[in-house]
Amino acid sequence: MNNFKISKHQFQRLISSLRSLVVLSIVLLCSSDELKATHLVGGQLNYRSIGNNYYEVTVIVRRDCIYGADTVPFDNPALLGVFYGNGQKAIRVGFDGVVPLKLMNNDTLQETVDNFCPGKFKEVCVHQTIYRDTILLPFDERGYILAYQRCCRNETLLNITEPLETGATYTVHITADNLKVKNSNPVFGAFPPIYACVNKPYYFSHGAIDVDGDSLVYSFCTPFKGKTRLDPAGRPDFPPYDTVVWAPNYDLGNLVGSPVFINSQTGEITFTPTIRGQFLFGICVSEYRNGKLIGYTKRDYEVNIVPCGIQPEAKFTRSSLLCNGLDVSFTDHKRIVILLLNYLYLINLLLSAKS
Repeated sequence: MNNFKISKHQFQRLISSLRSLVVLSIVLLCSSDELKATHLVGGQLNYRSIGNNYYEVTVIVRRDCIYGADTVPFDNPALLGVFYGNGQKAIRVGFDGVVPLKLMNNDTLQETVDNFCPGKFKEVCVHQTIYRDTILLPFDERGYILAYQRCCRNETLLNITEPLETGATYTVHITADNLKVKNSNPVFGAFPPIYACVNKPYYFSHGAIDVDGDSLVYSFCTPFKGKTRLDPAGRPDFPPYDTVVWAPNYDLGNLVGSPVFINSQTGEITFTPTIRGQFLFGICVSEYRNGKLIGYTKRDYEVNIVPCGIQPEAKFTRSSLLCNGLDVSFTDHKRIVILLLNYLYLINLLLSAKS
């Protein structure tokens, strides 16, 4: 028998590594073909240099509360695939090129629509979770590609083909030059509202923050495909990654059945939708340093275009004489009061029928 000694610190690191390996093995075994779609509605991936070749990696994943089956919860942990820039597996990182990311939180986002028309559309609910952990990326001239994949998107999307068979990949490429200068990629702000109103102008700014002070340029871009229903989760596939296929009559200039515009300097998007439905968007922010492109970051998300009511505008006139008693007569030119009373009467009928 060979005897050997290790320090207390080395022993603790060994135990920690073994625990992570056990967790990773369990996750890989549980990622079977029997899992169903989780109905993804958006996500993004960010990395931040914290020194000494360590990076904090954050993945945001959003899914449909209603159609995302409870039997298929969010991954815990999420499996981050790490590849060299040439597409080969980065065997020196994590466990054979896979790093488990911790699930940090899981929020339910309940948004409402101003002046919506009751009964005219199904409400949408979104779960959002954040994964985050610190990983070591030893310098390599090939750079690295980080990727997280999952299946699948909402079947009700109108602007891509086969959405229920189309997953998502959230990925970034860290070049060797960016490793040398300890670069961090831009971080988008909050995701846009879930809803937009048909026939009403829509505005939202995707302005991002870059801690390195790089120049940022925004554009529409095509989201990546990901896992499929036959292979819904687990270790990410090798890059490069295919993009989704736009449905006939849709493209980056016509994502919602009408023209869409983006300000390349601010990230503000504008459009006036003319049809109802659920649509997929992809936004890219490119980093420039000293006039040279050094990388880009992509997010994708869904927008639900719904019918919205018209804010009522009261129009009354009164008699000019106000000194004749305490009563004042008004004339309702737009019949707002009558419409309101009828609406309240209808609500009371509905409530009575349910009780």
